[in-house]
Amino acid sequence: MTLGFLLMVIFSIWLAVAHAIYVANFGYQEPTSLTTFALQVLTTPEGHNLIIVGNAVGFLFAVLAFSLSVVSFPLLLDRHIGVTAAALTSVRAVLRNPMTMALWGLIVAGGLVIGSLPFLLGLAIVMPVLGHATWHLYRKVVEPDLSPRPEYRPRPPKPRRYAADFPAALFAWAGVGAVESATIHAQCHTADEKMSVTFDAAPWFSEADAESIIHLARQGWSTPSIAGALQHRPGYGRLHELMQYVTERLQKESLEDPAWSSFECIVSAPDALAWLAAHRPDVAAKIREAASATG
Repeated sequence: MTLGFLLMVIFSIWLAVAHAIYVANFGYQEPTSLTTFALQVLTTPEGHNLIIVGNAVGFLFAVLAFSLSVVSFPLLLDRHIGVTAAALTSVRAVLRNPMTMALWGLIVAGGLVIGSLPFLLGLAIVMPVLGHATWHLYRKVVEPDLSPRPEYRPRPPKPRRYAADFPAALFAWAGVGAVESATIHAQCHTADEKMSVTFDAAPWFSEADAESIIHLARQGWSTPSIAGALQHRPGYGRLHELMQYVTERLQKESLEDPAWSSFECIVSAPDALAWLAAHRPDVAAKIREAASATG
């Protein structure tokens, strides 16, 4: 909305400047007809000056509007970013790729002219095509965002309530612990800090044997094996992308230096202990015993 308002302001200034150029050449007297105006513009020195100066100034306004918006609109749709940063990114993209952007500007202008000829009906086809092409231009020009994005987690179904639970159901804290203990927050991040993914490790804890969980606790709740076990499950797409990134980008460094870990996964200890106490109390007891013996 802010970017659209900015373009509207630029357009309004453009109209005011165009009117000032007309007044500077023909005065405040308005043309009596379209034919008279065409003759004034095409057959008089003032008209020729209007064409040259008007097109030059209009070109500058068009370059300004194009530079501010060619990348900023898809960037605002794709990422959580401010209007100022998006506009500056768009200007930098134009400055670094002047010939490509100039060609794209000509294609946009030509497409709009062609689409406007048959009573503007062609714009119904031209506009979606230009929008689709603009998105692909943005993806080619701007580097992809590798920062972590929130993993989609469907909202858990609401538990069925019974009349016998009426007094307790009035308190917001009743039943919250059971919902929270069902999730074990974990995070994996690459060694170059390019990717980081937060996910629920509860499925791994429900299937792993007791020794593996106890070993994880002894390792400070950090192990890469959880990512490998969960990456192909539905809902763990970002985790799979992280593993692919590690294999394609960081595997070479890992082979050169076996002591170098290409990525790390850390499980929330409070979440894990709460989940184990609720779902696998025998394992939780063994962990507490091991901790007491170590202490």
